[in-house]
Amino acid sequence: FKILPFHVEITKEQEIQADIEAIIITKNKTSAISCLKKIANDDLDAPSHTWEVLNVKFPVMTMRERIDEILRRTAELEKQGFTFA
Repeated sequence: FKILPFHVEITKEQEIQADIEAIIITKNKTSAISCLKKIANDDLDAPSHTWEVLNVKFPVMTMRERIDEILRRTAELEKQGFTFA
């Protein structure tokens, strides 16, 4: 379900920003990603978050999408001089 209401996109963005902030604070990208995989029981196609409408749940993003976005953003930060484990 790729077209989501704007407030759902905001929630998705806030969650990813929180992940990035945690990685910046801990300086440990590897542990953060490992933790997310464990939460999903290594099922990267499992929803990271869902959005519910009329008792129907739609995935906002999969764990794979969340991790891929974290990797993309941390790679950009590394280009700026940040270092992560």
